[in-house]
Amino acid sequence: MTKPAIIFCGGDSPGITLPEDLVSTCLIISADSGLDHALACGIKLDQLHLVIGDLDSVTTTSLSAARSAGVEIVQAPHNKDKSDLELALDAALARDITHALVVGGAGDRTDHWLENLLLLGHERYRSLAVAMVSQSSFMSVVSDETSIVGQPGDLVSLLPIAGPARGVSTDGLEYPLVEEDLEPGTSRGLSNTFTAPSATIRVSSGTLLVIQPSPIDSSNPHFFDPAIRNFFDLGGNAK
Repeated sequence: MTKPAIIFCGGDSPGITLPEDLVSTCLIISADSGLDHALACGIKLDQLHLVIGDLDSVTTTSLSAARSAGVEIVQAPHNKDKSDLELALDAALARDITHALVVGGAGDRTDHWLENLLLLGHERYRSLAVAMVSQSSFMSVVSDETSIVGQPGDLVSLLPIAGPARGVSTDGLEYPLVEEDLEPGTSRGLSNTFTAPSATIRVSSGTLLVIQPSPIDSSNPHFFDPAIRNFFDLGGNAK
């Protein structure tokens, strides 16, 4: 049976701790300096399966430790046509992974952060249920129907990416959508709120990026555990 994957990527430290019981069931992939973040998040060297990227930002100490531990390392040319995260997602596809959680990706490079978000909705990864978690947000991709979890009053935004999202309907949110079309750039799906511990989102065609921000005053490294567990229990969004 194919394992789900957790992909650590670069940028700022994600500042979260993943549930150990989930980590132990997943294929762990690090994209370049994502290796440093993986180790900082408590991932052990014997839990790592692959380090991939041009390796221009990972620390020498972490990379040497991974080599000594026998972790598979795939080094891409520095003048490559794909980002390290894209290479990691491609590696997941090549291993027949059906769903993957990306950890990290935010940082002071706005172009990298935006590209990481847009990459999640690329047509090439249509068969890969994917979500991303950082210290500030949990983000999932919806192209059919899915359920998300939170607490009443928690914020959630629905943003169309890679074109319009057609026939969007929701249950369990304060401002319901009923067979609505959301065009890229619209604020129609911004800052909705949970009215129950779970909500359902349906999309007839197109792709939504569902963003669940953490409270501004939250520093709990386990804040997104329910959303992460829900993602893995569901295998991501229904395709």
